[in-house]
Amino acid sequence: MTKHLVCLMTALIAIGGCKHTVDQKKVSPVGPLPAGSFARQWTAELDFTKEKDNARSLHPLDKWVFVHTRRNVSYCLDRAGGALQFIADVDVAGGVLREPIRMGDYLVYPTSSTLEIFNLQGRVLKSVPLDSPTGASGVGEGNIVYIGVNQLRGYGRVLAMDITRPAAVPRWSVLTRGAITGRPAFYERTIFVGSDDGSLLALTTDGTAHWVGLPNHIFSTRGQFLSDIYADETGVYAANTDSKLYVLDRNTGKILWQYYSGSALKTAPEVTATTVYQYVPGTGIVALDKAAGGYNREPKWNVKSAVQFLSDDDTHAYLRKQDNTLLAVDKQTGKIDFTSKTRKFSVFTSNTTTPIIYAATPEGAVVAIRPVLAPGETGEIVLRLEETPLGG
Repeated sequence: MTKHLVCLMTALIAIGGCKHTVDQKKVSPVGPLPAGSFARQWTAELDFTKEKDNARSLHPLDKWVFVHTRRNVSYCLDRAGGALQFIADVDVAGGVLREPIRMGDYLVYPTSSTLEIFNLQGRVLKSVPLDSPTGASGVGEGNIVYIGVNQLRGYGRVLAMDITRPAAVPRWSVLTRGAITGRPAFYERTIFVGSDDGSLLALTTDGTAHWVGLPNHIFSTRGQFLSDIYADETGVYAANTDSKLYVLDRNTGKILWQYYSGSALKTAPEVTATTVYQYVPGTGIVALDKAAGGYNREPKWNVKSAVQFLSDDDTHAYLRKQDNTLLAVDKQTGKIDFTSKTRKFSVFTSNTTTPIIYAATPEGAVVAIRPVLAPGETGEIVLRLEETPLGG
């Protein structure tokens, strides 16, 4: 090899290396993050296009985030980093895959007609048939799943199903006067169930009535309970089509306070440590103080353009608009402080435990998003799935 050829090859390698370095700098999305933006915590590229499938729903649960597809496949992701843990192709027998339930060492997938039991590594263990179709997911403790099923004539029943039993026979069942279309709540060994005849009942874990001081042991309204019920140490939260959000005493069933919205409420409230967020048709998302206010609670604020609560922190609530842009709203005043600049994501879920926002594209790109409130952080502006900047 001649001296000139060696020099030429060395020069070409150097030029190629320089070009590679320049290209890396050009496309690198990581850098200083401005205050008032949304940054990507992690991304999981699941790519459902190969299976001709689409993302349908997201479900944060314990240390995982579950992605359910329209073909009823469940992808389990690590909540901390987005790593894929397992894929569960759940047999729904032509029905619907509902929100999963953690039961100790088991994971339960309710479907329209069964409880599909998996271990925590994603291996199917057994299927428990139900004698009537479900209207929503259930709740559980120990080995018992509490879930509502509905019969042909509009009546519902609350079932207590022991997932370790060889026979698919409930430990007990309680008849309700209407269909159960929302998920029950479970708190301190009490199950709270709403039905579409306007009744809300509280049951102990042996199936007996808990609100013995109420007429017929039931809290009754003239509307319907159609959405999920929520309960914590402060009360039982239930939205009704009579236009009221009710907050009931867990032990007596009596009203602690209520919010009159003026519109039929068919969406469940989202309850955090300090605030209740309720979507009201025509009004948007309203924020209600859990601790302060009168019997007829007045909202702290409302954001008319918002249609879904996503998460909150000490200073902001994070909401979704109809066009799928994100809003950062001051928790005290309701003022919109900053927004995202993308509409690429169309599947969202609420997160009432941390400020992280979870979103997905129909094609299977799942993102965990963290709000950036102060300068000095380094990372990637959120939702950068193409070369043009898409962040807040």
